[in-house]
Amino acid sequence: MHLRQATTNDSQAIAEILLDVGWFEVFNTKPLAEVTAAVEHYIQDCAQSGSTLLVAVIQGNVVGFAVVDWRPTIDFGCEGYLSQLYVHGNARGQGVGQKLIEAVKNESQKHNCHKLMTYISRTRPTYDRQFYPKTG
Repeated sequence: MHLRQATTNDSQAIAEILLDVGWFEVFNTKPLAEVTAAVEHYIQDCAQSGSTLLVAVIQGNVVGFAVVDWRPTIDFGCEGYLSQLYVHGNARGQGVGQKLIEAVKNESQKHNCHKLMTYISRTRPTYDRQFYPKTG
């Protein structure tokens, strides 16, 4: 597995992950092409806003992604907000999420970030598995 910055070439693979996860009602009834177009626009927005969008790749296939938004703080550092982390169902349990979290932590050092945070709904399976507390 390797991790890298996402490009618009990853749009369809990320769209497939979103549809596989099924948590976004707005996408669940849309055709793949429409979701792919929305993701392509989102990748461009992330690049323009300075957010980091990483993808995890196994055997040439994008199997997960993470998005971090960087917010400046008054003390000249920054805070990182992990806004999204999703892994395709076929790749769960293979350490993909853990590797993405490690990469996010490494990126935070590059941004002089002194705090990383996220929000997880108590209704999500990730909450029940205690994924984020286990990854630090």
